Amino acid sequence: VPLQKIENFFLKKNSLFGVSTENLTFPKIWSMEKRYQWLFKKKKFSGLGDLEISQNKLKIKYRGLGKTDEDAAGITADNFIPNNLLVFYFEIKVLNIGKNGFIGVGLCEENTNLDRLPGWEKNSLGYHGDDGYFFRDSGTGIPYGPCFGKNDVVGVCINFIEKIVFFTKNGLGLKIAFSNILTKDIKNRIPFIGLRTKEECVEANFGGKIFEFDLNSYKTYFQKTYEEKIFLFHRFFFKRSPVFFFLKKPTNNKENTFNFFFTPFFLLKKNYILKFLGKKYHWKTFFLFLKSFLCD
Repeated sequence: VPLQKIENFFLKKNSLFGVSTENLTFPKIWSMEKRYQWLFKKKKFSGLGDLEISQNKLKIKYRGLGKTDEDAAGITADNFIPNNLLVFYFEIKVLNIGKNGFIGVGLCEENTNLDRLPGWEKNSLGYHGDDGYFFRDSGTGIPYGPCFGKNDVVGVCINFIEKIVFFTKNGLGLKIAFSNILTKDIKNRIPFIGLRTKEECVEANFGGKIFEFDLNSYKTYFQKTYEEKIFLFHRFFFKRSPVFFFLKKPTNNKENTFNFFFTPFFLLKKNYILKFLGKKYHWKTFFLFLKSFLCD
Protein backbone atom coordinates (compact mmCIF):
# COMPACT_ATOMS: atom_id res chain seq x y z
CA VAL A 1 0.00 0.00 0.00
CA PRO A 2 1.58 3.35 -1.02
CA LEU A 3 2.50 5.25 2.12
CA GLN A 4 1.35 8.58 0.68
CA LYS A 5 -2.19 7.27 0.16
CA ILE A 6 -2.32 6.02 3.74
CA GLU A 7 -1.03 9.35 5.01
CA ASN A 8 -3.65 11.24 3.00
CA PHE A 9 -6.33 8.99 4.43
CA PHE A 10 -5.23 9.83 7.97
CA LEU A 11 -5.17 13.53 7.25
CA LYS A 12 -8.72 13.41 5.95
CA LYS A 13 -10.11 11.13 8.65
CA ASN A 14 -8.29 12.28 11.73
CA SER A 15 -6.17 15.40 12.11
CA LEU A 16 -4.35 13.84 15.08
CA PHE A 17 -2.46 11.66 12.62
CA GLY A 18 -1.09 14.61 10.69
CA VAL A 19 2.34 16.18 10.75
CA SER A 20 2.07 17.45 7.19
CA THR A 21 2.66 21.18 6.82
CA GLU A 22 0.60 21.46 3.65
CA ASN A 23 -2.30 23.90 3.72
CA LEU A 24 -1.30 25.21 7.14
CA THR A 25 -1.00 28.90 7.99
CA PHE A 26 2.05 29.97 9.98
CA PRO A 27 2.97 33.16 11.84
CA LYS A 28 4.79 35.37 9.33
CA ILE A 29 4.53 38.99 10.53
CA TRP A 30 3.37 41.07 13.50
CA SER A 31 -0.30 42.03 13.27
CA MET A 32 -1.18 45.61 14.14
CA GLU A 33 -4.72 44.76 13.03
CA LYS A 34 -5.08 42.26 15.88
CA ARG A 35 -3.77 44.83 18.35
CA TYR A 36 -6.21 47.49 17.12
CA GLN A 37 -9.11 45.02 17.31
CA TRP A 38 -8.21 44.22 20.90
CA LEU A 39 -7.86 47.91 21.85
CA PHE A 40 -11.22 48.82 20.31
CA LYS A 41 -12.86 45.83 21.97
CA LYS A 42 -11.53 46.97 25.37
CA LYS A 43 -12.10 50.67 24.52
CA LYS A 44 -8.47 51.50 25.25
CA PHE A 45 -8.11 54.12 22.55
CA SER A 46 -5.19 55.81 24.28
CA GLY A 47 -3.00 52.84 23.35
CA LEU A 48 -3.44 53.17 19.59
CA GLY A 49 -0.13 54.95 19.14
CA ASP A 50 1.98 53.01 21.64
CA LEU A 51 3.64 50.84 19.00
CA GLU A 52 5.09 51.65 15.61
CA ILE A 53 5.41 48.92 13.00
CA SER A 54 7.80 48.85 10.04
CA GLN A 55 6.72 48.50 6.43
CA ASN A 56 7.61 44.80 6.33
CA LYS A 57 5.69 44.30 9.62
CA LEU A 58 8.60 42.58 11.34
CA LYS A 59 10.07 45.50 13.29
CA ILE A 60 8.25 46.96 16.32
CA LYS A 61 9.20 50.17 18.18
CA TYR A 62 7.71 51.45 21.43
CA ARG A 63 6.21 54.99 21.25
CA GLY A 64 4.15 55.09 24.46
CA LEU A 65 4.63 56.95 27.75
CA GLY A 66 6.81 54.24 29.27
CA LYS A 67 6.40 55.39 32.87
CA THR A 68 4.70 52.46 34.65
CA ASP A 69 3.80 48.84 34.02
CA GLU A 70 0.38 50.04 32.91
CA ASP A 71 2.09 51.65 29.91
CA ALA A 72 3.29 48.30 28.52
CA ALA A 73 2.22 47.45 24.97
CA GLY A 74 2.15 44.08 23.27
CA ILE A 75 1.51 42.70 19.82
CA THR A 76 0.92 39.23 18.43
CA ALA A 77 1.72 37.57 15.12
CA ASP A 78 -0.79 37.33 12.29
CA ASN A 79 -1.52 33.60 12.63
CA PHE A 80 -1.69 30.97 15.33
CA ILE A 81 0.93 28.25 15.60
CA PRO A 82 -0.35 25.02 13.99
CA ASN A 83 -0.85 22.33 16.62
CA ASN A 84 0.05 19.33 14.47
CA LEU A 85 3.77 20.09 14.18
CA LEU A 86 6.77 18.46 15.76
CA VAL A 87 8.51 21.76 16.55
CA PHE A 88 7.80 25.47 16.08
CA TYR A 89 10.39 28.23 16.50
CA PHE A 90 10.82 31.97 15.98
CA GLU A 91 13.36 34.63 16.99
CA ILE A 92 13.51 38.32 17.78
CA LYS A 93 16.56 40.59 17.60
CA VAL A 94 16.79 43.48 20.05
CA LEU A 95 17.70 46.60 18.06
CA ASN A 96 17.34 49.07 20.94
CA ILE A 97 16.76 48.52 24.67
CA GLY A 98 15.37 52.03 25.16
CA LYS A 99 15.52 53.43 28.67
CA ASN A 100 15.21 50.25 30.73
CA GLY A 101 15.07 47.28 28.37
CA PHE A 102 11.73 46.04 29.69
CA ILE A 103 11.28 43.67 26.75
CA GLY A 104 9.46 40.34 26.91
CA VAL A 105 9.06 37.64 24.28
CA GLY A 106 6.85 34.59 24.45
CA LEU A 107 3.45 33.15 23.59
CA CYS A 108 -0.17 33.86 24.42
CA GLU A 109 -3.76 33.01 23.54
CA GLU A 110 -6.05 35.08 21.38
CA ASN A 111 -7.78 37.06 24.13
CA THR A 112 -4.73 37.81 26.27
CA ASN A 113 -4.33 41.37 27.56
CA LEU A 114 -2.11 43.20 25.04
CA ASP A 115 -1.29 46.01 27.45
CA ARG A 116 0.93 43.75 29.53
CA LEU A 117 4.25 42.01 28.97
CA PRO A 118 4.26 38.30 28.01
CA GLY A 119 3.67 36.04 31.01
CA TRP A 120 2.11 38.65 33.27
CA GLU A 121 -1.43 37.70 32.33
CA LYS A 122 -3.33 34.41 32.30
CA ASN A 123 -2.74 32.19 29.25
CA SER A 124 0.59 33.76 28.40
CA LEU A 125 4.26 33.06 29.05
CA GLY A 126 7.41 35.05 28.44
CA TYR A 127 11.14 35.53 28.95
CA HIS A 128 12.10 39.07 30.02
CA GLY A 129 15.28 40.86 29.08
CA ASP A 130 15.73 43.23 32.01
CA ASP A 131 16.05 40.51 34.68
CA GLY A 132 16.25 37.19 32.81
CA TYR A 133 13.10 35.93 34.55
CA PHE A 134 10.47 33.60 33.12
CA PHE A 135 6.83 34.51 33.69
CA ARG A 136 3.75 32.36 33.19
CA ASP A 137 0.20 33.46 34.02
CA SER A 138 1.49 35.74 36.79
CA GLY A 139 3.26 38.99 37.52
CA THR A 140 5.68 37.05 39.70
CA GLY A 141 8.48 35.45 37.70
CA ILE A 142 11.21 32.93 38.43
CA PRO A 143 14.94 33.15 37.61
CA TYR A 144 15.46 31.53 34.22
CA GLY A 145 18.33 32.73 32.06
CA PRO A 146 20.70 35.61 31.34
CA CYS A 147 19.44 39.11 30.75
CA PHE A 148 19.32 40.18 27.11
CA GLY A 149 19.81 43.56 25.47
CA LYS A 150 20.91 45.36 22.33
CA ASN A 151 21.93 43.10 19.41
CA ASP A 152 20.97 39.94 21.30
CA VAL A 153 18.86 37.40 19.44
CA VAL A 154 16.29 35.54 21.53
CA GLY A 155 14.29 32.56 20.29
CA VAL A 156 11.18 30.73 21.44
CA CYS A 157 10.78 27.00 20.75
CA ILE A 158 7.78 24.73 21.33
CA ASN A 159 8.40 21.00 21.09
CA PHE A 160 4.92 19.57 20.64
CA ILE A 161 6.04 15.97 21.09
CA GLU A 162 7.90 16.39 24.38
CA LYS A 163 5.43 19.13 25.35
CA ILE A 164 8.07 21.62 26.42
CA VAL A 165 8.88 25.28 25.81
CA PHE A 166 12.42 26.63 25.93
CA PHE A 167 14.20 29.79 24.84
CA THR A 168 17.49 30.49 23.10
CA LYS A 169 19.93 33.37 23.29
CA ASN A 170 22.34 34.17 20.45
CA GLY A 171 21.98 30.70 19.00
CA LEU A 172 22.44 28.76 22.23
CA GLY A 173 19.59 26.78 23.75
CA LEU A 174 18.65 27.61 27.33
CA LYS A 175 17.10 25.21 29.83
CA ILE A 176 13.49 24.09 29.61
CA ALA A 177 11.21 26.89 30.81
CA PHE A 178 7.95 24.96 30.91
CA SER A 179 7.44 21.19 30.74
CA ASN A 180 4.62 18.66 30.97
CA ILE A 181 2.39 21.08 29.10
CA LEU A 182 -1.23 20.01 28.90
CA THR A 183 -2.73 19.87 25.43
CA LYS A 184 -5.06 22.75 26.26
CA ASP A 185 -2.04 24.88 27.19
CA ILE A 186 -0.39 24.61 23.77
CA LYS A 187 -3.45 24.89 21.57
CA ASN A 188 -4.22 28.22 19.91
CA ARG A 189 -0.90 29.79 20.89
CA ILE A 190 0.50 32.75 19.02
CA PRO A 191 3.89 34.55 19.14
CA PHE A 192 3.77 37.55 21.48
CA ILE A 193 6.16 40.45 22.10
CA GLY A 194 5.83 43.17 24.73
CA LEU A 195 7.67 46.50 25.19
CA ARG A 196 7.51 48.99 28.05
CA THR A 197 9.96 51.92 27.78
CA LYS A 198 10.62 54.54 25.13
CA GLU A 199 12.57 53.64 21.98
CA GLU A 200 12.67 49.91 22.68
CA CYS A 201 12.79 48.20 19.31
CA VAL A 202 12.84 44.57 18.18
CA GLU A 203 12.73 42.75 14.86
CA ALA A 204 11.22 39.30 14.34
CA ASN A 205 12.36 36.37 12.24
CA PHE A 206 9.61 33.85 11.59
CA GLY A 207 11.76 31.81 9.24
CA GLY A 208 12.22 34.30 6.44
CA LYS A 209 15.98 34.15 6.98
CA ILE A 210 18.44 31.81 8.67
CA PHE A 211 17.97 31.49 12.42
CA GLU A 212 20.80 32.07 14.88
CA PHE A 213 19.77 28.83 16.57
CA ASP A 214 20.57 25.69 14.55
CA LEU A 215 17.00 24.49 14.34
CA ASN A 216 17.73 21.88 11.68
CA SER A 217 20.33 20.17 13.87
CA TYR A 218 17.94 20.24 16.82
CA LYS A 219 15.14 18.71 14.76
CA THR A 220 17.48 16.08 13.30
CA TYR A 221 18.75 15.10 16.75
CA PHE A 222 15.24 15.09 18.14
CA GLN A 223 13.84 12.99 15.29
CA LYS A 224 16.74 10.53 15.46
CA THR A 225 16.23 10.08 19.20
CA TYR A 226 12.54 9.37 18.75
CA GLU A 227 13.07 7.09 15.77
CA GLU A 228 15.36 5.02 17.98
CA LYS A 229 12.59 4.88 20.59
CA ILE A 230 10.03 3.86 17.97
CA PHE A 231 12.34 1.11 16.71
CA LEU A 232 12.88 -0.11 20.27
CA PHE A 233 9.13 -0.04 20.68
CA HIS A 234 8.78 -2.17 17.51
CA ARG A 235 11.46 -4.67 18.53
CA PHE A 236 10.40 -5.02 22.15
CA PHE A 237 6.65 -5.33 21.79
CA PHE A 238 6.00 -6.91 18.42
CA LYS A 239 8.41 -9.78 18.99
CA ARG A 240 6.89 -10.50 22.38
CA SER A 241 3.19 -9.78 22.40
CA PRO A 242 1.52 -8.29 19.32
CA VAL A 243 -1.85 -8.38 21.05
CA PHE A 244 -0.97 -5.16 22.90
CA PHE A 245 -1.74 -3.20 19.74
CA PHE A 246 -5.41 -3.91 20.18
CA LEU A 247 -5.56 -2.58 23.72
CA LYS A 248 -7.07 0.77 24.55
CA LYS A 249 -4.91 3.74 25.40
CA PRO A 250 -2.99 3.08 28.62
CA THR A 251 -3.73 4.58 32.00
CA ASN A 252 -1.15 5.96 34.41
CA ASN A 253 -0.92 2.66 36.30
CA LYS A 254 2.82 2.04 35.99
CA GLU A 255 2.55 -1.31 37.74
CA ASN A 256 1.32 -2.67 34.43
CA THR A 257 4.27 -3.47 32.14
CA PHE A 258 2.39 -2.47 29.01
CA ASN A 259 1.42 0.88 30.46
CA PHE A 260 4.91 1.56 31.81
CA PHE A 261 6.65 1.07 28.47
CA PHE A 262 3.99 2.19 26.05
CA THR A 263 2.68 5.40 27.63
CA PRO A 264 5.58 7.62 26.44
CA PHE A 265 4.82 6.81 22.82
CA PHE A 266 1.40 8.38 22.98
CA LEU A 267 3.28 11.68 23.19
CA LEU A 268 4.36 11.08 19.60
CA LYS A 269 2.27 12.14 16.66
CA LYS A 270 0.67 8.95 15.37
CA ASN A 271 1.43 9.80 11.77
CA TYR A 272 5.11 10.29 12.58
CA ILE A 273 5.30 6.77 14.05
CA LEU A 274 3.49 5.30 11.05
CA LYS A 275 5.72 7.11 8.56
CA PHE A 276 8.82 5.83 10.30
CA LEU A 277 7.56 2.25 10.47
CA GLY A 278 6.57 2.39 6.81
CA LYS A 279 9.90 3.87 5.75
CA LYS A 280 11.73 1.05 7.53
CA TYR A 281 9.35 -1.57 6.03
CA HIS A 282 8.16 -2.78 9.43
CA TRP A 283 4.82 -3.51 7.83
CA LYS A 284 3.45 -5.94 10.41
CA THR A 285 3.99 -3.44 13.17
CA PHE A 286 2.69 -0.67 10.91
CA PHE A 287 -0.66 -2.29 10.22
CA LEU A 288 -1.15 -3.56 13.75
CA PHE A 289 -0.43 -0.08 15.07
CA LEU A 290 -2.86 1.35 12.52
CA LYS A 291 -5.60 -1.14 13.39
CA SER A 292 -5.31 -0.41 17.10
CA PHE A 293 -6.15 3.27 16.57
CA LEU A 294 -8.82 2.71 13.94
CA CYS A 295 -10.54 0.44 16.45
CA ASP A 296 -10.02 2.83 19.39
